Amino acid sequence: MGKNKNTPGFTEEQRAIFTAITNERYFRDTFYFTGGTALSVCYLQHRYSDDLDFFTQNLLERDKIHSFIYELSKELGILFEEEIREVTSVYYFTFQNKSRLKVDFGYYPYELVQKNKIYEGFEINSERDIATNKMLCIQQRSDVKDFVDFYYLLRKWNIWTISYGFNRKFRQEFHPTLFSSDLLRIDDFTALPRMIKPLTLEELRVFYMDLAKELSKDSVE
Repeated sequence: MGKNKNTPGFTEEQRAIFTAITNERYFRDTFYFTGGTALSVCYLQHRYSDDLDFFTQNLLERDKIHSFIYELSKELGILFEEEIREVTSVYYFTFQNKSRLKVDFGYYPYELVQKNKIYEGFEINSERDIATNKMLCIQQRSDVKDFVDFYYLLRKWNIWTISYGFNRKFRQEFHPTLFSSDLLRIDDFTALPRMIKPLTLEELRVFYMDLAKELSKDSVE
């Protein structure tokens, strides 16, 4: 994918799709931008991300979304595939230069920890909300991108501040011992995502090993 020099974290293809979506009133009134790309583009400028994630607290109007994507694909001369999941509509775009981009429109009914911000006239998730989402992601899947994002978010808030938002948002209790076990999956990774800010896998591994030990110790005490 071509990199967009004017927007760190966005590729040219992401910029084109993001602009088209955010210029459409239905999406402006219904969705907010979230996930790793939102975190990088709007806040941290720390890595490149391959997806665009848009969440809503309303039920998805799948026909309306599909019609928009169909017209957009004709306008831009690109191909797309659609995947319908239980609470998400996923679109895989293939551009003329053969690059690909995944765009998610998801039903996400959870309350916000902080009010959404505004980026280029479109709502984006707050860093605090993305942090609580990343805490959940680390517990549910094994993806190095989540560990990288959470590493940078923990430079702004400590684990207990994020866990407070986690408890409130997802109506479940944060368990330090269980989470420390999740953090040990850092040893499973062999490479980092494409980074903007300098970071090594060993730095990430040492950080999470230390955090896991700290959480285990705190839970015993």
